[in-house]
Amino acid sequence: NDNGSCDEDRPVVPIGRSPRTDVLLKSEKVVLESGGCVLRLAGLYKAGRGAHNYWLEKGTVEARPDHILNLIHYEDAASLSVTILKKKLRSRIFLGCDNHPLSREEVMDLVNQSGKFS
Repeated sequence: NDNGSCDEDRPVVPIGRSPRTDVLLKSEKVVLESGGCVLRLAGLYKAGRGAHNYWLEKGTVEARPDHILNLIHYEDAASLSVTILKKKLRSRIFLGCDNHPLSREEVMDLVNQSGKFS
């Protein structure tokens, strides 16, 4: 990740860079060739689960606070999945995110302001 924006037309990581990514990309290829759709979800979260919980438990995290995160709530991801299925689209790639990218620091500021994790 280059910390830039992403969309459905942006190139993916080349095959051979990571065994995990290779499996996903090869699976996507099979799905698309069979007429199915691929839904690539951003980081999933809800109140009790997500990167914010990991960071809260960890305390100090060695990572750039200004790194941008694209996220999507579990319920929004489910709703998006159902919508794609109902439209009966074929051989398409979709990205699922909430269209409100935040930095790690912004996420944790919101968590702290919420008062739910004190």
